[in-house]
Amino acid sequence: MEKKILSKPFKIKVESAGFECGNYARIYVNSINYSQNTRGLNFVVIDPKESIIWDSVSYDTYDGVSDCHNMARFIDSIPEGFIVLAAVQDEATARMNEEGINALRKIGAKDYNPGIRGSWAIIGRKGAKPDYILQKTGNRKTPVKIENKGSLQEDFQKYYQNQQNCDTSFSLLNGSTMAHSKIIEMRIGNYSFIKLKEASPNIEKENFDIFMNWIYSGEIQNQDIIEGICDKIGINEINEKIKEKVYFEDFSNWYKQDNSKDFSIFVENEKVLVHKDMIFSRCELFRGMFLSVNDQTPQVSDYSSRSKESISEFMKFLYTNEIDQNLSKEIYGYLSDAHDYYGLSENSGFQFEIEGIRLLNLPSKKIEKTKLLKPFNIQVESAGFECGNYAIIIVNSVDYSPNTRGLNFVIIDPEESIIWDSVFIDSIPEGFIVLAAVLDEASNRMNEEGINALRKIGTKNFNPGIRGSWAIIGIKGAKSGEVLEKNGNRKTSVKLSQKFK
Repeated sequence: MEKKILSKPFKIKVESAGFECGNYARIYVNSINYSQNTRGLNFVVIDPKESIIWDSVSYDTYDGVSDCHNMARFIDSIPEGFIVLAAVQDEATARMNEEGINALRKIGAKDYNPGIRGSWAIIGRKGAKPDYILQKTGNRKTPVKIENKGSLQEDFQKYYQNQQNCDTSFSLLNGSTMAHSKIIEMRIGNYSFIKLKEASPNIEKENFDIFMNWIYSGEIQNQDIIEGICDKIGINEINEKIKEKVYFEDFSNWYKQDNSKDFSIFVENEKVLVHKDMIFSRCELFRGMFLSVNDQTPQVSDYSSRSKESISEFMKFLYTNEIDQNLSKEIYGYLSDAHDYYGLSENSGFQFEIEGIRLLNLPSKKIEKTKLLKPFNIQVESAGFECGNYAIIIVNSVDYSPNTRGLNFVIIDPEESIIWDSVFIDSIPEGFIVLAAVLDEASNRMNEEGINALRKIGTKNFNPGIRGSWAIIGIKGAKSGEVLEKNGNRKTSVKLSQKFK
């Protein structure tokens, strides 16, 4: 097909309907339907770098004897990172087999179970993990629609469904479930939250999940059930409360409630406050910013090199989806790999990625010159985007890594027993210990000058490949191969340990 140039951001909408509920497969990119609109699975593939429709095909996995195999071969031919949109029309399960389902997993499909003449749609990406894509399944009576809004609704809906980082439990009539107390209190208030805990043992799990879905996403799956539970827990003016606009108002008000925020980001020696649930729920695609965050973490301080204004605006974006145009370049940079998911334009502004040798000439995060106890117990771990997406550099049980995409460095002055806060490789004194690890991707802009600089700390082979892993416990002035170094690949993380007396 003609390789038409697409304007960014890509506005994507995928709709699927089995035979009995509409019988269509519509795949819109920037308001144009590129779907083949035929029985089976319809695909549209986007090359995000060239901004073109790479292909549009369909496979009759209802009646085509070889279509499932051909579909699998087609998916294998799609380059890594390409956006893959797919929708079922009419019927697409009769000839589906394990080969076909395994192929769909390569574009991020979590499952494929529309049933006979059911509906199924996905906004996937070749090589993506299921948590990073949008997917919906209907049945023979229910069409489905997904869009790449990256909305609050979708992110928080998934947050509840995944049952991650929950801090409260509910006993139900026929089971139990976990949830997040701060989100529930934000939506219905503390009094109704307490009443909900009291009422839950008499509520069926299916109905409770419908209510929780409304709490987290604002979606009204069954208004009678939602209103019934609201009535039980003392929520007045129910008709007003369940309106979609109130959902967004609740989140905007939550953003303003600093007294309920439980997480601090230190930047320019000042705090930017945020709710930890907001980070956990909205940052799956750019968690490189918050890799050190867990249930017990009260703060992070890896952002002293960024502007407080842009970090604050980024947090506001998480709550409201609104972006200050004066800071849009920096905000887009923070979103990094989430451009397509959130429907944002590619922007070459403030990025976490490193361009070759320029990385080696950037100051690392500012670190207090605290004395280190000897011996130095060192652990360096690296994982590319697809196998963990982290760079951990631990000295005596403390992680000093900047935790940003590209090459992360920590330098130790062995004589003074301090962390040295510069990563100019040429300026590092001879004999200093140089720890480095790749996070996400660090090879795209690497060049000969950068590799030659790495050789000055003992590197023998910097070859992680695209989104691969690499770690080193080097020494300035060491000869190539005299130090600990390990390459992984995009599927394999690496770990090094060493003790210096």
